[in-house]
Amino acid sequence: MISVTIDPKPLRHLRINQREFTNWMRPGFRQMLKALTEFSKHHHNWKRRTGKTDANTKFKLDRNGVSGKVFNDTDVAKFLYYGTKRHYVAPVRASALSWVQNGQRRFSKGHFVSGIKPENWIEDNYKKREDRFLMLIENSVLDGMMKKWS
Repeated sequence: MISVTIDPKPLRHLRINQREFTNWMRPGFRQMLKALTEFSKHHHNWKRRTGKTDANTKFKLDRNGVSGKVFNDTDVAKFLYYGTKRHYVAPVRASALSWVQNGQRRFSKGHFVSGIKPENWIEDNYKKREDRFLMLIENSVLDGMMKKWS
């Protein structure tokens, strides 16, 4: 979850209150969450098979408008995001699991797998583009100030 908190002391010099500032910040924060959601849909390392995991990456803006989260509530995304420990896998709808290893087809009625390393792609995307995202909020505040003072 990404949230932004504003220290009201410097706002006194601008002769604006916290409510005005929050109202100006909302559109920029919404744009930031939208952009982060789009980056998070397409910038990760796993193999895409169906596109359902990408399609379920969404954002939710909280009531105050200046905090929210980018999330994906599919089971596959949870496994990829938080990782898994060593565990046993077995076929559910077939009689055996099948994969290709070193050019040969392998089969198994069930076996242990080493697990998946966690990949926090949402935070990674935020950190890579933090300046760009904060610029969206800054521009939104500047637009609000210009409208008030013009």
